[in-house]
Amino acid sequence: MLREINKKILFITEDFPSGLNGTSVKTRNTLNYLLDAGYKVDVCCFLFKGFNRHDFKHNNLRIFTFESKRFNKKSISFIYHAFFIVFSIAPITIKRLFNKDLEKKLIKLKNTNSYRSIFYDGYSNLQYLNKDTKNEHIYIDDEDFTDLFRQRLLLERDLFKKIFYFFEYLKSLLFEFIYMRRVDQVWAISSNTKNRLKRVTGVKTVLMPTIISLNENLFNENGYKIVFTGTLNWRENVEGLKWFISNHWNKVIANIPSAELVIIGQGASLDLISYLESHKNISYKGYVESLDEEYKQATLAIAPVRINAGIKVKILTYMSYGLPVISTKKAALGLVSTDGILVSSDKNFSRCIIKLLQSLRLRKYLSGKSHQNIKNNYSNIHLKEFLFKHFNKHE
Repeated sequence: MLREINKKILFITEDFPSGLNGTSVKTRNTLNYLLDAGYKVDVCCFLFKGFNRHDFKHNNLRIFTFESKRFNKKSISFIYHAFFIVFSIAPITIKRLFNKDLEKKLIKLKNTNSYRSIFYDGYSNLQYLNKDTKNEHIYIDDEDFTDLFRQRLLLERDLFKKIFYFFEYLKSLLFEFIYMRRVDQVWAISSNTKNRLKRVTGVKTVLMPTIISLNENLFNENGYKIVFTGTLNWRENVEGLKWFISNHWNKVIANIPSAELVIIGQGASLDLISYLESHKNISYKGYVESLDEEYKQATLAIAPVRINAGIKVKILTYMSYGLPVISTKKAALGLVSTDGILVSSDKNFSRCIIKLLQSLRLRKYLSGKSHQNIKNNYSNIHLKEFLFKHFNKHE
């Protein structure tokens, strides 16, 4: 008699798998594959106030959402919460995301269900790891936060912020040393991260492929419209965008007066919106219902990120639509291939944009290469092979 295979999974992730930003794109594609493979999946995640969501429904999928709470700074609960965060072994950046309601729900789900595996999708979710269960525990890396804190520490000029990131870095080293040793597998986002975490954890650590759905090639051969897409409450996106605008945008429009920069993304502060609107030929669109409609008008896309501790899924998303991409060297780190991307030094970023806007032949070449890159390196077949080898091999 064949033994019955447990096909039930608990999946803890940092935000609703809408597919609207880098992290949720990877999460949604992974969940889609698991569901198509016959697994029953319970997802627990945050739903951030003001963020839109694309519905995600499947007969074998249950999603439990928890609102990220803000505390009144004059309340006793805020003082208690702040004390709890500051003196935790976890970095403040991570501990502030802890949610008691989510923790209670996880305990209830684990007590009432028999899960084959529990996935911790994102660094902050390791806070909920409790090794008193017999489940397989798998950590899916979204960004190497220890390395991110190290980079922020090195680049920060403000003394107080530098001290803050120094302690965040030290806390992160301790946090990952304690929690990652409790998991059965670490699925790293990039080869550099895989090598580092393998040394730190001593557990099975492998490189997980990032999967991006191939879309219709929407590259617009005409016009001078440049697009940037990214979550705009993420420091690296905001600082990279401001760096580009303050150092390069005037050079672009001085050479090509018709050039227009379109910025898409949720989470922008009022100060950022005001900053963007104060510059010539820049339009801020925030959340958009359909990237297709925006990208089919775009001539090229940019990734002006200068701190990177993983893979910039925004670049892969651009490429999946066949958009020619200009990227900083930092933003392109971790990619399997840079085919379809014009990788630029920080100094020459505007020069590369001007060059690309002036050359339809080069744009067509990069467009074709980017689409082919997604087919070759980021298709479902790679995830299927990975999961067979590291997850469902013995079923």
